[in-house]
Amino acid sequence: MINSLVATTSFEQIAQGDYIDKLSFNRLGDVAFFDPNWLNAGEKVDNPINGYWLLPGSECALELAVVSDYGLIQGQLLLADQSTIAIQGFTDTQASLLGETPWRQSVSFNVCCETQILSFSGYLDVACNQLKLTRWQAHGTAPGDEYLQASAAAYHFVR
Repeated sequence: MINSLVATTSFEQIAQGDYIDKLSFNRLGDVAFFDPNWLNAGEKVDNPINGYWLLPGSECALELAVVSDYGLIQGQLLLADQSTIAIQGFTDTQASLLGETPWRQSVSFNVCCETQILSFSGYLDVACNQLKLTRWQAHGTAPGDEYLQASAAAYHFVR
């Protein structure tokens, strides 16, 4: 599993940035039934991430909405061929309460395409009104391999 830490503010010896790591899990037994209904969305919550975000130089865009007080995001990725792909993720709904000016709000979500899953992580830079995201794409490796095979690309969406 790719683990991406989005540091929107400096803390301890960590500078602002997007840090990648690999997490490995070992199966301990059968999994209890997971009920995804706890993720049910409600009404749209007022949040600066809500809205339509365009990727300059392309015909791709994001339409995002925070739909719960705890930061659940739903939306869609709009592609150049007019097709859409559903998005689900999370954002930090408490970022503006840190007292920093201007503040940055972390966001992460995934996009499930036909043959792959793409993960996006990054932040809303309130000062320049840009959604600065890193797209992570995993590439398959043999089970015995102990290295991470992934690609990353930076995207800056604007209103």
